[in-house]
Amino acid sequence: EANSGIRFVWINSGCYLKGSPANEKGRYPHEQQRKVCIEQGFWMSQFEITQAQWQQQMGFNPSYFKHCGDLCPVDNISWDDALSFINQLNKKSKYHRFRLPSDDEWEYVARANTQTIYSFGNNDALLKKHAWYHVNSDNEARQGGLRAPNQWGLYDIYGNVWEWVCLTSPCLNSQSDGQPRALRGGSFTNGPRQLRAAHRIMRWPNQQYPDQGLRLIMNMTIKSQKPK
Repeated sequence: EANSGIRFVWINSGCYLKGSPANEKGRYPHEQQRKVCIEQGFWMSQFEITQAQWQQQMGFNPSYFKHCGDLCPVDNISWDDALSFINQLNKKSKYHRFRLPSDDEWEYVARANTQTIYSFGNNDALLKKHAWYHVNSDNEARQGGLRAPNQWGLYDIYGNVWEWVCLTSPCLNSQSDGQPRALRGGSFTNGPRQLRAAHRIMRWPNQQYPDQGLRLIMNMTIKSQKPK
């Protein structure tokens, strides 16, 4: 979208094994594996939404780590805040519709055609190259795009800030019903276990924490054709 300043990467449709095998280091019991197919390709934001992008749309910056700067992920974002931002984008856009990723979509892009713990393999010593997490973050959010992207060109999928996702698919832009919502990817405060592709946490939709942010999916709307 020309005026949003958000860069998107095209993700092709495909199938994958969601969850983790029984022998995965650090797995939780609820991560049983099952085959999931993403039927339609989609555009996903290459970076977590930044403080500057939030400020441009909403007119204020809610971040705890404001000193981090414009290129750092917006943080301190509740589920309800995320939907307000999306609704603001959608009001201004004629041909695109924005939404949060579904849980299935998020893990699909985090794995990027792999079945290892992380898309770059099973060695958590390599996380330093790919993620801001408790080992290298100084316990605060950091500028996006400075760690290595995954195979599909997405930055900070692991670490930096947790990303809100929908447990329903497709993800509907509806205000919360008070039920807990899911977050993915781990954050600057977390260790290797929380950054695994299979891992998610649940938090209340009105909770604002300095380790919470968002990433978007963009769908094209079809322009109506003029009658001949």
